Amino acid sequence: MLTAIDKLRYYQHPELTEGLIKEELVKRKLTVYGAKSSNIQLPYYLQKHTEDYDVLSKKPKKTAKEILNKFNRAYNGEYFELKKGLHRGTYKIKSIVSGKTVMDITQEKKQQKYKEHLGIRYKELPSIKKSVQRVLKRGNAKFREDKDLELLQRIELAQKTSLW
Repeated sequence: MLTAIDKLRYYQHPELTEGLIKEELVKRKLTVYGAKSSNIQLPYYLQKHTEDYDVLSKKPKKTAKEILNKFNRAYNGEYFELKKGLHRGTYKIKSIVSGKTVMDITQEKKQQKYKEHLGIRYKELPSIKKSVQRVLKRGNAKFREDKDLELLQRIELAQKTSLW
């Protein structure tokens, strides 16, 4: 059980979690997709606020367990937990302190085209656009349709204004 002092320590050092995530992304050569990936490739005024990292891994459960253990060792306690994601092959690393997901690790079904920035692999914007269009066309993810349409609009704005 975490004490109030433990929780305070977690909130005082958010850069520790961010640093650990980035270190693991580089070391394991994992590919980031989702909002973090589009944000790194879009101009700041077309970016969307996000706190968690969506990551692809060939062995998501193993990767998630290893990263979880590293996080808890770094904080010197049980600050994070592993949860199964909504979709098959997805695992969430959640902060026990804030209740927020810090990483979603999903099964990588095929090698992704990526751009590297500061040693971290980010899924390429054209691939993100294709994936979003495919999901919208299928119509099987109504719960996230607004979010996907808005992302598509931001990508297309960047393309039309030759900022991409």
